[in-house]
Parts: sequence; C-alpha cells; structure tokens
Amino acid sequence: MTSKETKLVLAELETLVMQQVWNKGRATVHDVRDALKQTRKLAYTTILTTMRNLEKKGFLYRELEGRSHVYLAKVQQSAVQKNALSSLLDNLFGGSKELLVNALYEEENLSREEFDKLRQSIMKIRHEEDKHD
Repeated sequence: MTSKETKLVLAELETLVMQQVWNKGRATVHDVRDALKQTRKLAYTTILTTMRNLEKKGFLYRELEGRSHVYLAKVQQSAVQKNALSSLLDNLFGGSKELLVNALYEEENLSREEFDKLRQSIMKIRHEEDKHD
C-alpha cells in the first residue's frame, strides 16, 4: 500500500461533504450546504474550509464556472471505502474478517434478508476463487 493510499481516510464532516460531491458529480459550497442543512446546521465558511482542506489533501479539485467554484472528486468513493474498511478491519478486528462479520451480524441486528444477501455474496466470491484455483 502506498503512502497516498493510506491517507484516504476522512473525518466525519469530510465524509459528508465527499458523499455530496460523489452523489452530484460536481458541487458548489452552496450545493453541499443545502444538501446537508436537513441534518446539520453548518455555516457556509465551515463547508468552504472543509472543501478547501479536501482539495489540499487531494480528494477534490475545483474549476471556476462563472463566478463560482465547482468542486469535483479526484478520488473514487470505492477507493475511500476500501481504505476505510481495511483500516477498520486492521485496527479494531486484528485483521479478522470473521470477527468483523460477526460484529455486523450481532450488533447491527441484520435482518434475515440482509444475512441471506451477505451469505450469497460470500458464496459468489468463494465460487469465483474456486474457478481461479
């Protein structure tokens, strides 16, 4: 894993901002603030600072569109998800996928349907691995 990959970790507000940019494809500070105002009352300057920090960290880049800056993602959501999961797995579960899945099942009260989907996904991965052996 490269040093750039290890830095694909986001704080809570950064994650909320990035989710908006990933969902919209491109977003202004106003777009993000409007989307988040239902759940979080954040000042324009807070969102602006967060987006500028994300730009400095290499998660976003911006383009000038008229008089507004429009932010776009430089990093794919799946890369951040994989990195966060890997970090969680290593730091909290000692690298044990079994412990992670057990924690999800026990603590998050998986419905039977969710459990069955998870089992099907595992079986599909196992089948693909068997093909390559």
